[in-house]
Amino acid sequence: MYCVCFTQIIVALCPLLFRAAIRGKHGAKAAEEFSVYYAANEVASVESSMTVVLDDSSWQQKYGELTPSQMAAELKRFAGNI
Repeated sequence: MYCVCFTQIIVALCPLLFRAAIRGKHGAKAAEEFSVYYAANEVASVESSMTVVLDDSSWQQKYGELTPSQMAAELKRFAGNI
């Protein structure tokens, strides 16, 4: 359940979180070119597979206690792979 909730939050906040993370890592032009539609599609399609591989405690253990600043740093790290 935690994995599903985490993913839904990420998809819901996708325009703000992903664009901000990409802007911080790759600059304004890359953030403007980022497709929210395709990102949401990708997250939604991967989420079902991840729930099979990782249980809720894995997500809770890794992300459950992060502060907003730490979560922002983690999203920026993710953006480095986009």
